[in-house]
Amino acid sequence: MIFARSIAGTALEGPRSMLLQLRKNLSDIDFRSLADLARELGYRVVALEGAPDLVRLEGPGAPEHRSILEDCFAVAAVLDAGGARELYHRAP
Repeated sequence: MIFARSIAGTALEGPRSMLLQLRKNLSDIDFRSLADLARELGYRVVALEGAPDLVRLEGPGAPEHRSILEDCFAVAAVLDAGGARELYHRAP
């Protein structure tokens, strides 16, 4: 089972996920700032057991979320952006 800790977020609409690699030796404050940012973007943060430097974000995703998360200090890399591709964003 791949689950260590979960930080409650908003309700999910059409679950999508994004896989992030975190910087080594993050403090709890740095992790909490990432979790707060992810929650503001509508994601739920799931830390993967056995892989302390990886987290999965579950939520709706949007084209600009990848670059916002890459700018966060705690994130070393976005390994899989899921539905948050920045090719273009077309208004409905």
